[in-house]
Amino acid sequence: MIENLVLVDENDKSLGLEEKWNCHKGQGRLHRAFSLWIFRTDGKVLLQQRSKQKLLWPEYWSNSCCSHPRENESYENATIRRTQEELGLIIEPKLLTKFQYQSNYAPNGKLIGSENEVCALLYAMTNKNPTPNPEEIKLTKYLNIQEIIEQVGLHPELYTPWFKIELKEIQKYKIK
Repeated sequence: MIENLVLVDENDKSLGLEEKWNCHKGQGRLHRAFSLWIFRTDGKVLLQQRSKQKLLWPEYWSNSCCSHPRENESYENATIRRTQEELGLIIEPKLLTKFQYQSNYAPNGKLIGSENEVCALLYAMTNKNPTPNPEEIKLTKYLNIQEIIEQVGLHPELYTPWFKIELKEIQKYKIK
C-alpha cells in the first residue's frame, strides 16, 4: 500500500500530498509528522528501539511513538491511531508544541534519506503496559528524564535526531 504524506510549508500549511519515500529521498521534502512521549504516573517515559526493518535510523532508540498524519487527520487522531498500531495502547494525547527540523541519515557517509518535518510534540499518560508491534519496534524500556539525559549524554549516537531535539523541549514542561 502506498502511503502519502502531507507536504507543508514552514507554517504547517498543507501543500498537497507526496508518496512517503519521495518525502524522505535526498534532503527530504518538508512534511507533517508527530512525536509522542508516553509518561507513567511515576514520571518514567516509554522509549522504543526502532525495528531493524526501518529504512531510516533502524535500531536507534527514540520516543514512545512517531509517525505521520494522513490527509485531513489531526495530529491527535494520528497519534491515537499509530499508538494503537505500534504499541497496542489507547491513549489521550495532548499537544505541547510544534517544531521544524531536517536531518540526514547517512551511515558510513552514504546518504540513505532524510527527515524534513514540521513535527508536533505530544504527550500522554498511562500506566498500561505496551504490546509492541515487532515490525515497528525491537525493544522498549522506561527511564525517567534524568536517566534519559544521562544516557543520551553518554551515547548520543544511539538516539534518533528528533528525539534529542525533543528531549530539550520536553524538559520545559512539568509533566507529572
